[in-house]
Amino acid sequence: MTDEWKNNENQKYTMKIELEVKYDDQFLEDVIVIALEGGSNYWIECIKVKDFENSNPKNVPLSEWIFNQLKNDKIIVIYLEHDQRAYLTMRKLKYGIKKYFSDSSKLIGGLTLDAGDYDADMADCVLQYAVFDELVYG
Repeated sequence: MTDEWKNNENQKYTMKIELEVKYDDQFLEDVIVIALEGGSNYWIECIKVKDFENSNPKNVPLSEWIFNQLKNDKIIVIYLEHDQRAYLTMRKLKYGIKKYFSDSSKLIGGLTLDAGDYDADMADCVLQYAVFDELVYG
């Protein structure tokens, strides 16, 4: 039997997959906590809430306080080097998550939204996508 009918070229195919991702406030808060307490602190100089004079309450970690401000539709001002600023809102945070998970290379091995499955690199990427629409820092 001959294999003359076989095409020796390696065919490549592309498939578009639609993905629905469900997440909750706890996941969003975990991303902020992970990013602000380690993942993104190498490029963030300072964080403040826009038009808000008071600092966060005592005995409340800054990252948790920031997340609560986001939930209350406040704008977070992220101060960068050379007096540059970036802005974070809840809408932008959700966009950052969407953009992060839209990259198929991030989905290798499956998709779960248990923050314990992710690390500071993931949180940093989400935050960068949220405020810059791209990965600017490493």
